[in-house]
This record gives sequence, C-alpha cells and structure tokens, in this order.
Amino acid sequence: MGGVNYVSVVLLIVLLAISFVGYTLVPVYYAESKWKRTVEKEILNASRHDDVEIRSRLHEKAEKLGISFSSGDGLHVSRFNNQMTISYAYEKKTLMPKMRVIKFEKEFQREIKKVQKLFDD
Repeated sequence: MGGVNYVSVVLLIVLLAISFVGYTLVPVYYAESKWKRTVEKEILNASRHDDVEIRSRLHEKAEKLGISFSSGDGLHVSRFNNQMTISYAYEKKTLMPKMRVIKFEKEFQREIKKVQKLFDD
C-alpha cells in the first residue's frame, strides 16, 4: 500500500528521458529551422542585394542563432547565369550520448527575378 510502485518509477524514468531529449535537441533543430527560413528569405530578395551584402547578413543572423561555420567556408553565396545559389554546412554539438555532433547541410537555388517598382520613391 505505502510502497514504491514500479510502474510509477518506470514512468518517471521515461518522462525524464523524454525531457532530456527535448531539452537537448529541440533548441538545435529550432535554430536550424529559423536559419533555413532566413536563407530562403535572402534568396527570394537576391535581386535587391549583392553577394557580399547577402553573405554578411547571413553571417550576422547565424551568429545570433549560435551557428558557426568551420574555417569560414561553410557558407557559399554565388550567382551565375541569373541563378542564385546559397549553400551551407555546419555542425552543432549536443549532450546526447549517441549524437554528440549533428551535421546540417543544405543548398538553395533560385532564378533571380528583377523586382520592378510601381512607383518612384
């Protein structure tokens, strides 16, 4: 009656494990999701900015999200034949025993379309 219930102990251990996984992985994948949206937004507005400006804006946003590129070549921004390409690769460390490092890599390509102003400023 007043003893420890084994089902309660197992449920507590499962709850703690789920909490630990959520605490360690959710922020990493949330930052990746925000980063992808930022890259998509920059590639949509590529006709308004040059490559250097886009690259510096992306580095600034990555720094805010805690993303760092190894040796400076993890982020590529290029244009060729009216085509914009942004690719990135970086690693994020976690506390998970089997997933100490998570690697993220992605490439975005889009045709650059000129934006026409309807009215002069």
